Amino acid sequence: MFDRNAFSRLSAEDRLKQTVYLIEASHFEQFTLWDRWAAGSKNCRRLHLKWEQSNGYLVTVGHLDKRPIVISMSWDIIEDHPVCFWEPTSELVDHKMIQNWFSKNYTAKTHDGRYAKTNADNFHHVTDELDHRKTSTAVAT
Repeated sequence: MFDRNAFSRLSAEDRLKQTVYLIEASHFEQFTLWDRWAAGSKNCRRLHLKWEQSNGYLVTVGHLDKRPIVISMSWDIIEDHPVCFWEPTSELVDHKMIQNWFSKNYTAKTHDGRYAKTNADNFHHVTDELDHRKTSTAVAT
């Protein structure tokens, strides 16, 4: 069983070790996904996912010309699995530096061996993975 209280006390790097999917999305895209997919939304038209908001961090992934490269990371617990939404938020953005940071700190794979990351447009990959985990757990018990 997923321990939300312990998870909320972890650093961003330690949370990533437990994160099942990484989604590049603005805060508006994250809200829109919740609005369309979460059981708690009046506008939910899809799977009615159990969706709880957790807290997040601003993480400095490096510096370029003495200027910080910062990403916003927030976690939601979807169907009892931690999912991370992230977006670059600093004035200066270096996508290669951000990718290198994620390569060092996030290694999760999907059930079929793909790197478990996507963007808001392809959120169905996340729901497919969560569904697979749910059915795999049900079969195992």
